[in-house]
Amino acid sequence: MVCVFVLRIVFFAPPFFPVSLVGSSLNSNLFSFPISFCAEGSAWSISSSAIRLVFAGLDGFDVCEPCFYDPTAPMGDPRAPLKDTFALKATMLKYFEIGEPSGMLNIMYGEAFKKSQVAGFAKEVARLASEGDACAKELLGKAGRELGANLRALLAGSSRVNYAIPEVLSVVCVGSVWKSWELFKDSFLRAARAGSSALKGVRLLRLKETSAVGAAWKAALLAGHTLPLDASKLTSTLYEG
Repeated sequence: MVCVFVLRIVFFAPPFFPVSLVGSSLNSNLFSFPISFCAEGSAWSISSSAIRLVFAGLDGFDVCEPCFYDPTAPMGDPRAPLKDTFALKATMLKYFEIGEPSGMLNIMYGEAFKKSQVAGFAKEVARLASEGDACAKELLGKAGRELGANLRALLAGSSRVNYAIPEVLSVVCVGSVWKSWELFKDSFLRAARAGSSALKGVRLLRLKETSAVGAAWKAALLAGHTLPLDASKLTSTLYEG
């Protein structure tokens, strides 16, 4: 049996047997918690963090985000200038089609509020990060750290119940956040392997088919039929190392 960790709720046919589930992409809430609960590393988390950083920059708060401080300034220096959030602000205004930052009040709290719309802003943050914007790059790095920490927590939980971790662990990565893998690759791997992590090797997989394929296979099996299925054609390798 192949040990596979799944970074989002999905249903797979063999040899993919999810041993633990973590919501880590767009609105994957296991128990209908509020949208800001258990959403670390998700598109929602990236978007809401970006919006908070814009307002923090406007208000001049001392935000505990590395991208906000001049890297040449001494650590802890209260006079360290805030990084320019102009690009993030301009992108936010354009994406949400508002004239002023105050328009976000209606976006976030009005009757027309849509989780998917807010989460979709993560795509624009990723675009800014790919163009070199310091704040956007830190936001993607933060998402990588959170996703890596999720995997590390699953490994720790498995060791407590004496579940054997293979030399190369397969991880099925589901959700649009993983399209920006190169932008958070380093922070993800550092977080996943930090401390006493049991992770030796890891193979990150992306689905070529929807989880409906696995659901149909399982339904047929329960009905007493075995559908032909080549599992090797269901995924592509995003990373291995």
